[in-house]
Amino acid sequence: MIPIPCPHFKISIVKRSQGQSVVAGAAYQSGELLFSEYDQKTKFYNKKKELVHAEIMLPSHAPPGFADRATLWNAVEAVENQWNSQLARRIVLALPVEVPKEQYLPMLKEFCNEQFVSKGMIADFAIHDKGDGNPHAHILLTLRAMDEHGRWLPKARKVYDLDENGKRIQLPSGNWKCHKENTVDWNDQKYAEVWRHGWETITNRYLEAAGRPERVDLRSFERQGIQQIPTVHLGPAAHQMEKRGVETFLGNLNRDIRAANSLMQSIRSAIRGLQRWIADLNEKKQLLLDALEKAKKPTLSDLLVDYFNLRNEQRNDWSGKAKLKCTVRDFEEVKRAVDYLKAHSLNTIEDLDTAISNLNQTAAPLRRQLKQNENRMRAIAQIKDAAAVHAKLKPIHDTFIKKNFKLTKDAYLINGDRFLHLRENGAGVGFATYDCANGAPLESGQISKQNLPPDGRNAIPAARNWYLFELSSDDRKAIQEVSLQHLDTIPQSGVRRRRIWDDPTIPRDDVRLINSHYDDLYRVLNHSVIQVNHSDGSSYTARVEHLDDYHFDLGEYGNVYHICQFGEMMERTGSTAYPEIQTQDEQGAWELGGKGYIAIQSCEDGWDYTIYHSDFSVMDGGQLDEPELTIQEVREQILEAHHMEKGRRLLKDYDFIMDKAAEAEELGLDSRPSTLEKLAELAGTKERCDAPECNPFGCKKARDAHEL
Repeated sequence: MIPIPCPHFKISIVKRSQGQSVVAGAAYQSGELLFSEYDQKTKFYNKKKELVHAEIMLPSHAPPGFADRATLWNAVEAVENQWNSQLARRIVLALPVEVPKEQYLPMLKEFCNEQFVSKGMIADFAIHDKGDGNPHAHILLTLRAMDEHGRWLPKARKVYDLDENGKRIQLPSGNWKCHKENTVDWNDQKYAEVWRHGWETITNRYLEAAGRPERVDLRSFERQGIQQIPTVHLGPAAHQMEKRGVETFLGNLNRDIRAANSLMQSIRSAIRGLQRWIADLNEKKQLLLDALEKAKKPTLSDLLVDYFNLRNEQRNDWSGKAKLKCTVRDFEEVKRAVDYLKAHSLNTIEDLDTAISNLNQTAAPLRRQLKQNENRMRAIAQIKDAAAVHAKLKPIHDTFIKKNFKLTKDAYLINGDRFLHLRENGAGVGFATYDCANGAPLESGQISKQNLPPDGRNAIPAARNWYLFELSSDDRKAIQEVSLQHLDTIPQSGVRRRRIWDDPTIPRDDVRLINSHYDDLYRVLNHSVIQVNHSDGSSYTARVEHLDDYHFDLGEYGNVYHICQFGEMMERTGSTAYPEIQTQDEQGAWELGGKGYIAIQSCEDGWDYTIYHSDFSVMDGGQLDEPELTIQEVREQILEAHHMEKGRRLLKDYDFIMDKAAEAEELGLDSRPSTLEKLAELAGTKERCDAPECNPFGCKKARDAHEL
């Protein structure tokens, strides 16, 4: 039996919280054009060259209409109404090349029916084979169970807790104590091992039927008894850097792991060699009785010499050349063994057994220490990343502390019994008063722009003076400015960032986009991308970074905005801001905040990209093998891998960028003069040329038209 290295068998969940679509996944593995009713987009990935077979297997109680792929997965999307819903389970497994290709389909159908369909799941599978020696299969599985009428059942149900008398337990709040129980146990981690073992069993059965000696084992190294540390996955970015000769942290970690495995292998080989020597000595024990009679406790050196002589006696019928060659080899081995025994003070077999036992005990802590060192290296890497983030954000924080924003709202205390709240808006300044004792609203109104300075400056002080003009002279003497924090406990004031009834599932590091009336427009996740459209037709996209509940950085270059300031600026300029829309475009290009350009286009295995300098010379390029992602998601992954995620992205015409890149390549940018050479030339021109039409940056006349 020949063991096959552990084949690929990956289990994952399609999650809506990560921007994934189960309709897109089904379209990718089947090569069909599917329309997603959830996001109203068409999903299509051309897989005709590698698609061998695609099929949907239904349980007996499932509706026949679910045999249609669009109907099935749109129904799954429709029943899941949460933003963070788990939509389906995805399994990608390698097919053994040792099994005839015509056996792949019955082999896979047997596996799906035995492990999934018989349990009530719907299985949508596809076989891919590009002829490159990597045949594999994709399987999409439903997560919800169905009743006998083909209706989806809930994933969990509420169960009331009972006391020892079998009665419900009532809480102090008046509610009944309860908990949730899953309706199915498909998400239990034990099933990962069950499914792996099931595929292992079927694969080995088909290998045996094909008359092949190979066998697969999907267990981990540890469970197989293989004392070896697995290497870590590099990823496309690190792989490309290592391919170009640039060392990375993950690459160095894998090299250290391989060195540790090699050391462990050497130790194990030495132990096995010593054990073979002992076994060989035990087999020849009867032949060494004469030597044992001379000494009750013979030394290992004596036993080795006797063994050497015995080996020579067994070669009496050999040729002289062969006898000499083997005798020399045995002599060298015996000499090395004797030197080792003397160096370690090993004289008897008992001493050797003790040494081997100690060596085994020493190897075990070494393996544990290697794992501890690996964990320590990961912790150090995380600390370095945190330090880099701190170094990046510290200047932004300092800038934020020093920034003086325009005063758009303020609060005052009048006569010690009521608060006055002023807030600038598009129509002027709104005012409202609240009782200090209970926060009850007293009066509210609007101060028009006609009663405020025409230039828009000092609007809040002018509004305060206008309001005080309507009060008595005694009230004007009893007013004092207070912090807006005094209004945090009054929900009607609109000062608080979050209301007490906010959904607790909303992430607390999200960024709010609001209008001038403090109404939420969008809530976007931290480090997501938003698009800003100006009234003149120009637009850009940029990442937002959460700083605190009221401030965010747009573009991560110190463009710090207060959420109110940003909303009022958008309305004042007639601009709009919203989360970037994910498109199904197959090509696109963007300018990276004056730092260069990026061009992306789809290819057979995913996405091909090229990053250009500002002069359209090539900076870097490569391929990202994730065809299920949108072009916007691919762009962010590439920029993050190249540490270029900062700054704004301006959409450019893809053909224009390609034409500019071709022109730059044709001109041969390497032969162009450097910036220093240009400056030196300009400086020399200014010193030698005194023509009146020359400016400080160079001569306007042709160089051959006048004397320099």
